[in-house]
Amino acid sequence: MVDDQIYVLKPGLVSEEMFLWSDYTYDYIVIKSGMGLQDAEVELQIDENLVAEYNTSHNTNYQVIPQEYYSLKSKKLLFDKGEYRKSFQIEFDLNAILELQKNSEVQYVLPCKLNVMNASIEVADSARISSIIVPVIKKPYIQFERNYLEISPVDLIRLGITMDKRSQEEVQYFTKIEVNFPNKSMLSFNLEVDPALVSEYNTEHNTTFKLLPEAAYSFDNTQWKMQANLTYQPLEFKILKQGLYQDNSPLYGEYILPLRITSVSEHEINPEQSVLFVSVVFNPDILNRSEWEIIDWNSCISEEPQYEGLERTPEKMLDGNAATFWGSKWDDPKPLPYYFVFDLKKEYKIYRIGFTKPTDAWRGNIKNGYFEISSDNTTWTKLSDWSVDSNSPREHTFAQDGSPARYIKFVISDAFEYDNQVTGPASGARCDIAEFNAWGEE
Repeated sequence: MVDDQIYVLKPGLVSEEMFLWSDYTYDYIVIKSGMGLQDAEVELQIDENLVAEYNTSHNTNYQVIPQEYYSLKSKKLLFDKGEYRKSFQIEFDLNAILELQKNSEVQYVLPCKLNVMNASIEVADSARISSIIVPVIKKPYIQFERNYLEISPVDLIRLGITMDKRSQEEVQYFTKIEVNFPNKSMLSFNLEVDPALVSEYNTEHNTTFKLLPEAAYSFDNTQWKMQANLTYQPLEFKILKQGLYQDNSPLYGEYILPLRITSVSEHEINPEQSVLFVSVVFNPDILNRSEWEIIDWNSCISEEPQYEGLERTPEKMLDGNAATFWGSKWDDPKPLPYYFVFDLKKEYKIYRIGFTKPTDAWRGNIKNGYFEISSDNTTWTKLSDWSVDSNSPREHTFAQDGSPARYIKFVISDAFEYDNQVTGPASGARCDIAEFNAWGEE
């Protein structure tokens, strides 16, 4: 037979989330284990010696919360024989504690210790009858699960929807809205489309996303309620393909549906996670490259006799194999820029251009440049600039405006690493590209 024992549920140094609402009460839980044959009476003491001992042992500087910033609803608990779990309720003035910590840059804690009254029950052991409670004070927020304004364009597109002419007429998009606190009541909230967010994102990330047309989405705002005892609410949006056409002509491009939480019935909106971006990419078909030719270029590793056997020629960018690739001159790099002229054999409207770097993570080394187009390989018009933030991603695509072209000139102006970092582009660079593609229609 095991005698009944008493101990706290969370002994030692315990970090506890506490939320800034008007009457925050913390439950300090006490457990009575065993056969349930004994009554028990325990008292809660605030023992400052616990903090002093912990600071000495761990070289910390915790300070005890001043007495005026907390109160015990009861200092004693009575357990009947059959009861095994009860709690002391501690009320904290969290606003005052938070202000105290801001002004002193010290972490304040509450050292709690059980004292058994009248030798009524055995103590489990001394290490299990005390705690140092570290309040982790948070505002109670409603929020989306991430800060969409900080998501990279590559990840934003990956998390969103990609469509083409063959996609279904309606595509469902699911996400959720959440709270960071134990939710005890039904919450209602409101979302609104905020077009200004698209410009804000484009400025921050040097992108050209467009606002998703109103005719291209729908949602049901009756779902904008979160029931009590739930910490998240699923959200569903429908992306409507027909809304991406105008007079039967497709409106290819990269779009954002920007939503902002504008109100909530209780507590606050997290200012860092109040925005949701649903990215929608409407793509034309990728063009068939089987008849394409690269009719001009100005740097290749095969120009160096010792590397000719590698066969890293410009044509490798059209072979559909990411394991084979073009490489620039290696031992004696030519000055930048490097360029290639692609003959598509017929004229297309160009809506997107992309390239793939070799699978080896260090290869690639191309940073920015531009695209030009021509109908006769004589008169050239600049189509757009291109730029990448790092050498890590292996694939990059760039939206275009649908201008017609038979010839595309792909120009590399800058690299991440040069043969000579001091002289830069004039010293040349070691660059690689595995594939080059364009999306469009006749």
